[in-house]
Amino acid sequence: MTVVAGWPLDEGALLDCLARGEGTGIIGVDDSAALLALEVCKKARLTVPKNVKVVGVDDSPLAAMSEPPLSTYRQPLDEMVECAVDLALGRRRQSRRFDAVFVPRSSLPG
Repeated sequence: MTVVAGWPLDEGALLDCLARGEGTGIIGVDDSAALLALEVCKKARLTVPKNVKVVGVDDSPLAAMSEPPLSTYRQPLDEMVECAVDLALGRRRQSRRFDAVFVPRSSLPG
């Protein structure tokens, strides 16, 4: 089972779920949620990634400095903003697909 940490993170609900052994992985809606999930895992005395795997989205600077360093997905934000502005100003008629890049770090095994 995977626990998805939304925003704002409900620390109590996540702690309860982890205490019951229901979560093997946490996917943060962004790196902030995933970093909070790392703290919740510490409170629950669970080792990341041995007991629980954690991954975020955004590749924020704090992701590399957390303990353990957070695995994450980097998004092409500059391109995404440019596309959104073009859509809003009518210079573009449809959106496009953007590919994220996985940034592996110690919060996932292997």
